[in-house]
Amino acid sequence: MKTVPTLRLCLLTAVAIAPTLGQEQFNALPSRILGQAVFQQSSQTAVAPNLVEGRELDGPQGAAVDRSSGSPLLYVADTFNNRVLAWKNANAISNGSFADLVIGQQDRYSTSPQSAGGANSIGLAAPTSVAVDAKGNLYVLDAGNNRILRFPAPFNQPGPTITPDLVLGQVNFSSNSSNQGLSAPAASTLAVYSGSGPFQTGMAIDGAGNLWVTDSGNNRVLRYPASSLGSGAANDPAADIVVGQSGFTTNSLPNGATATMKNFLVWPNAVAFDTEGDLFVTDGARRMLVYPPPFYIGQSASRIAGVVVATQTNPNPPKVSAQTLGEQNQPPQGIFVINDAPFVVDEGNNRIVGYPPFSKWPAETQQFGPSATVVIGQPDFVSSKPNSGNAEPSAQTFRLPVGAAATA
Repeated sequence: MKTVPTLRLCLLTAVAIAPTLGQEQFNALPSRILGQAVFQQSSQTAVAPNLVEGRELDGPQGAAVDRSSGSPLLYVADTFNNRVLAWKNANAISNGSFADLVIGQQDRYSTSPQSAGGANSIGLAAPTSVAVDAKGNLYVLDAGNNRILRFPAPFNQPGPTITPDLVLGQVNFSSNSSNQGLSAPAASTLAVYSGSGPFQTGMAIDGAGNLWVTDSGNNRVLRYPASSLGSGAANDPAADIVVGQSGFTTNSLPNGATATMKNFLVWPNAVAFDTEGDLFVTDGARRMLVYPPPFYIGQSASRIAGVVVATQTNPNPPKVSAQTLGEQNQPPQGIFVINDAPFVVDEGNNRIVGYPPFSKWPAETQQFGPSATVVIGQPDFVSSKPNSGNAEPSAQTFRLPVGAAATA
């Protein structure tokens, strides 16, 4: 959990598929940018958000694309403006475009955090993640209120206020305590905010319509079954599966936990699925874990990426390579999947790295974790400096990227 200085969202264009890898290759230059008017900013303007008028971003930490309609709708969690911005067509956005919809604030000029116990109990406070189901319903992880709000098809609502119809993690729209004020977590509670700010979080909806959430403060990932999320569903539904913990009422780490152990999660922050139903999770141990179906309570991961095990022939592996993720207190933050190939937003190394599909990873006996085959934001796999070592950002660089979503 941290204040993230990223103030822009870049849209990358996929240009070709490498037939031998089954992976997308990306144009090195983003096609469009949101949150700033141009790609290259002076050092002064690049680190300060613009006058708030409905198109700027302050520390955006999550994005999602809705493909249920004719044109892909884009939602961005504008975290420190305490709102979600939405655009009607992700493929037709021009640089610096105004959002078509503002969610969580009374208008496009307001940015103060909205408390669940305050006058605007359906407003947002530090939203960190967004997800969209097959019906176009938007789920927002409202971290500052330790809850998830569902907004039914926002672009179909008459407005001007976009209203949620379901709350998860709290018993009603007026409460916001971590773990609902209980001394221990439960199957229906969340802990995604602490005194120092929001945890980085992630959500994903699998092919069966189940909602998966990184309950970061409880060191776990929860699954809310589709059966509890239908039309007219009751508030505060319970999760039916937990991974990263042995049960729903614990949130501790095992004694002597190391990054090569597969039976725990620490501050999980992103989730994604491939078409085979494999679950990918990144966590604070600077790694990505893979959980193949069928899922069950207390399930351990099958494989780990991002961690290099020293061997006799390689006793001192490099800190930054095609096999490593994260740096110090900056673990990988986001995951998206294209053609079954997982891409990880590697914040600590100021890059995005892409891996082969899980089915094509080398055997663990051959190599503990796979090597990335694609890098975006750096000239090679061993470079890691912000903006590739340049004094100013450009269309080819990142500085602490935290989230991404794919339109394809």
